[in-house]
Amino acid sequence: MLPILSSDRSRRAPRWLPAALTLAILIVASRAGAYPPRQPVPIPYFTFDAQSPSVIDGQPGTPRVNSDAVLAKGQPSDPVPATVLPGANLGLGMPGDELDGISFNRTIVLRQRQFVLLFSVSRGTTGEVPPNPALVASDAPFNVADQVMRGHAAGDGFMSLRAFDSNGPVGSTRGSTDGNGQPINNYDEGGQDYQALPTVGSKDHVPPGTFEDNVNGTSYPPTSPTARALARGVPGGGEDGFYFTVSAASPTLQSGGLPGDSGADIFFDPNPELPGLQAQQPYAYADQLGLTGLDDIDALIVDDSDTNGLFGGDDCVYISLTPESPTLAMLSFASSNGAADVYRICATPQGFAEITPFAAALQLGLAGDTDDIDALEIIPCDDATGACAPLSFAAASSIRFFPGDWNNDGAIGAADAEAVPFCLSGPYQGLGFVAPSPVCRDVFDFNNDTDVDLADFGFFQFVFGTTPGAD
Repeated sequence: MLPILSSDRSRRAPRWLPAALTLAILIVASRAGAYPPRQPVPIPYFTFDAQSPSVIDGQPGTPRVNSDAVLAKGQPSDPVPATVLPGANLGLGMPGDELDGISFNRTIVLRQRQFVLLFSVSRGTTGEVPPNPALVASDAPFNVADQVMRGHAAGDGFMSLRAFDSNGPVGSTRGSTDGNGQPINNYDEGGQDYQALPTVGSKDHVPPGTFEDNVNGTSYPPTSPTARALARGVPGGGEDGFYFTVSAASPTLQSGGLPGDSGADIFFDPNPELPGLQAQQPYAYADQLGLTGLDDIDALIVDDSDTNGLFGGDDCVYISLTPESPTLAMLSFASSNGAADVYRICATPQGFAEITPFAAALQLGLAGDTDDIDALEIIPCDDATGACAPLSFAAASSIRFFPGDWNNDGAIGAADAEAVPFCLSGPYQGLGFVAPSPVCRDVFDFNNDTDVDLADFGFFQFVFGTTPGAD
């Protein structure tokens, strides 16, 4: 049985608040993560930033991954993600090079489908928006603010609860569709993860300041047989070429090894599976996009309508910018620090680019002054008012958690009952009260009154013998 570690519950804020990170919380690594989604979304290709522990040190006894490489989820026996596109294939390869935004051409999906946004956030993001009540009721309580509170949000994937088309949000701005859910975790949730450090599940807690991998870019490969086969996945075919940005500090960029000099230049590779085929000029220079050379594109989706690898015609790109980008201060429609907004930049017949708001931070459930989107992708979801409505989509696609299910096997039985005595605290502030650990409270505080007492045990008896994970 697991030892139960105490913390000062008398000062604990609501469980979704970032202030809860001030508690003394510890990893409970011997338990599994949350129960997998009912209908998982495919795992896209992804990147880690240069400050990620998997890049700097790796796991003990395992190889490191590179921050200029495009990665994919490996096999269950693989200790680190698989490298599918080495940096050398993209004209990179110097120590310290870092891919920032990555995108295959998304014209077909962007122009023909409705979709939700899949995104990742930086380590400094707080979220500050509680989980959507409908998702909590659907056993999918995890979102950005919740994962920040648990200490491991930067290696996760989150989805918008609102649908979009190529012009922006779809449907009414009223109601409770603003926010996000968590379909992809940093570590194993039945295969729904980025294979990132720390190796914890969605409901586990880690100490404040724990070093974590940061997902820095995401894109679905159009040639992926898995993606093509999934009805709810991203279709492939007809979307050639690979587009990317690099961090402004990347040595290859500084040395002139790429045909550009800015973190806001977008580069194009017509065949990233082969080295040495980079285009001799960027897909778009920063000034072609209405940006400055000091800006830094943080996340990227490309709509290259004629697939020629040159920004023009009726092409559009969808981006986020790093918090330090000077253009953010000049955008009257930017939210907070502007780094959690998604912007749409389209070419015009006059030859200049037009920057417009596409998704405001709050529409994505991001409200903190330090919130920052690090990666972007789209997941088709055609019917914004029917069975594929974003909130229903998120309820089916997000990682689940069942109160009372200590070992996360989808059934509440004897193994879970064995943990109850070790979590009992007695009534809050009662004689002999010892505050339960965060994990104990997550699993057994059914009435959310900051303790685990006989009232909660009564709720546990009610759900004992059920299999909520079987649906």
